[in-house]
Amino acid sequence: MIVIGSDHGGFALKEEIKKYLQEKDAILVPQSYERYFGAQIVELLHRFRGSLLECNYEMDAGSFLYIQEKTRRIVEEKTL
Repeated sequence: MIVIGSDHGGFALKEEIKKYLQEKDAILVPQSYERYFGAQIVELLHRFRGSLLECNYEMDAGSFLYIQEKTRRIVEEKTL
C-alpha cells in the first residue's frame, strides 16, 4: 500500500504516481536521485517495494540531437 498526501491541486497527479508505482517491479532513477527530486517524490520512492536501479547515464551531443529531432517530429505530427 502506498499513501501520499496532497492538496486539492495535486490529487490527480498523486493518484497517477501511486498507480504507476504499484504496477512496477523496478524503477530506473538517476544516481543520487534524492538531490534531483522533491521531498514528496523521494518519500514515494523510499516506500516503493520494488527495486530502485540507480544509473549514471551521460548523454553525448549525438544522442541529444536524436532526441531533439524525435521530439520535433512528434510535435509536428500532433499539430497536423
